[in-house]
Amino acid sequence: MLTKKFVVAVLVVVAGFGFTQVIAAQGPPQGPGGFERHDRGPGGRGGPGGPGGGFMGGQRGCIPAAAAPCPEYQFTFTIMSKEPVLLGGSTSTITNVTTGTIAAETNGSTYRDVKLSGMGPWASSGGSAEFIDIKNLDPSNMMNYLVNVTKGTYEAFAVHPHGSDGKWKGKGPEGGPKDGGHGGTRPTPTPIANYKISDGSYTCTAAEQVSMSHTIQLPGVSGTTTITTNRVFCPALKLVLEEDHSDPRFGTRTYQLSGYLPVPNVTFAPPFGLNPPPTLVQKKDFGHGHGRKGGGNPPPAV
Repeated sequence: MLTKKFVVAVLVVVAGFGFTQVIAAQGPPQGPGGFERHDRGPGGRGGPGGPGGGFMGGQRGCIPAAAAPCPEYQFTFTIMSKEPVLLGGSTSTITNVTTGTIAAETNGSTYRDVKLSGMGPWASSGGSAEFIDIKNLDPSNMMNYLVNVTKGTYEAFAVHPHGSDGKWKGKGPEGGPKDGGHGGTRPTPTPIANYKISDGSYTCTAAEQVSMSHTIQLPGVSGTTTITTNRVFCPALKLVLEEDHSDPRFGTRTYQLSGYLPVPNVTFAPPFGLNPPPTLVQKKDFGHGHGRKGGGNPPPAV
């Protein structure tokens, strides 16, 4: 029988994982179907479904041109996870729902706001935690922002663009192999015409669906289990519309968009539409455990 202390530890992992998904989502260009390099080896704890491995949803990087601006949009996203937990000799399930906003501008700027429910490390405060991750590519700004809305603070880093799309031709994320390091090939996307998201607010005229699965040997016992991931990607928006992931060891996760707006109403620069305005802080004061290297340009004043 697991102790109460262990169950609390599991809650911390589940809540922390939600924010990890968000920060990871602002990565380099993805491969066909929008898959990022989040599967670091079949069945590994950094692999698909492993705690702390991967993320739900995603935005493919866009470099605008005069004749071809980047897609503009705003959606509400919902991530629901169901994690198995052993309590009193029987299996129970912890359900966690994370919501937020995802948006993009014609200059290639991306915005992702995530609201974590009041559990795990935030349960003692009796409320939720909210973070905003922004890559502002406005030529007059060019800054990455990480905003802790709950604490009223933010960090700023100079953007270091990857260059033209041609740099990534024939390569996977971060210039790696197309297969994401598996030694094989990516699955071929299945075209879907006029794909509507769950609430019907947006229709992608030419979506792509990609399904992946692999079977692993369960450690310490005889038998195998199958891990599956399915995604629907819209090339017109360069955005994942829906995703579901199942790993019998760690549970299930689903990602859905709703509430489409053709023009974002969020703010991509300080004070980010927040009142009172957040305070610019050093990374040691921000409240996360991973150090970051700042850029060469000083952040703009609020």
